[in-house]
Amino acid sequence: MIDWYRAENAQQLPESLQQLYDLPPIDPWGNEYVYNHFDKIPPGWRRKDRNLIPINSEFDLFSKGRDGESNPPLTAEASWDDVNVADDGQYIGLGKHY
Repeated sequence: MIDWYRAENAQQLPESLQQLYDLPPIDPWGNEYVYNHFDKIPPGWRRKDRNLIPINSEFDLFSKGRDGESNPPLTAEASWDDVNVADDGQYIGLGKHY
């Protein structure tokens, strides 16, 4: 969805998920998806791997999972059930498996 938006908008990222088409408004557990555009958030809010290195280069997109809780490092227990887009879209899966 974000790639389509970029293709239609001079390679610009959306400001929010509301600018996208056909994105479910909530995840399967009733929580809103989280989209963090890196130009709009502090570096500490970026999702990080076990080495505390950001898992994406421009934005994070994730579901907070069944528990509805999350922390930026995927090693945090609250992030284990989060469904993440990582490696700039090359990985989609649970935080505990990344």
